[in-house]
Amino acid sequence: MKTIHLAGFLLGHRDSITRVTSDRTSIPVGLILVLLAGVARDHDLEDLTGERIGTVFLGLAISSALWIVLHIGILWTFRGRWIGEDGKPAPAPGPTVLLGAIWATAPLAWLYAVPFERMADPVSADDDNVALLALVATWRVLLMIRVLSVLTATGMAAAAPAILAPVTILVA
Repeated sequence: MKTIHLAGFLLGHRDSITRVTSDRTSIPVGLILVLLAGVARDHDLEDLTGERIGTVFLGLAISSALWIVLHIGILWTFRGRWIGEDGKPAPAPGPTVLLGAIWATAPLAWLYAVPFERMADPVSADDDNVALLALVATWRVLLMIRVLSVLTATGMAAAAPAILAPVTILVA
C-alpha cells in the first residue's frame, strides 16, 4: 500500500479507496496503523508497560468489534448489489476488505496525540480534546459511508444507513 493511496483514501478519493480496499497488504499495514494509533492516543503516559499496555490494544479490540457488526449489517443491506471494477455486478467482497478499510482510518486517530494539555489550561485542553474527538469520529463515519458507496456504486445516502445503524447500536 502506497502512502499516497492511504492519504487519498483518508480524503475519500474513489481511486484510492478502490486501491486500498483491494490491496492484499491492507490487513498487515492496517494492523500496524491501529497499534501505532493506540500509542499516539496514549502518548502522554509515562510508560506503556503493565496495565497501561492494554490501552494500546483498545483500538484493535474496538475496531474488530465494529468490523463484525458492520460486516453483518452491510452484507445484509447490500446483498446482491456489489459492483466489480468492470462496473458489472460482483460477489460481495471478503470480510478482509471491510476490515482493511476500517483499519486504514487509524491514522486519523493520530490527531489525538496533539498535546493540548501542554498548550492550554486543563479546562480548555479538555474542551479541545472533546472537539477533536468529535471531528475525528465524524470524519471516520463519513469516510466509511464514502467507502461503502464506492464499493457498492451507490450514493452516500444509500450507504449511510448501513454504516450508521450498526454504529448507533455499538454506541448506544
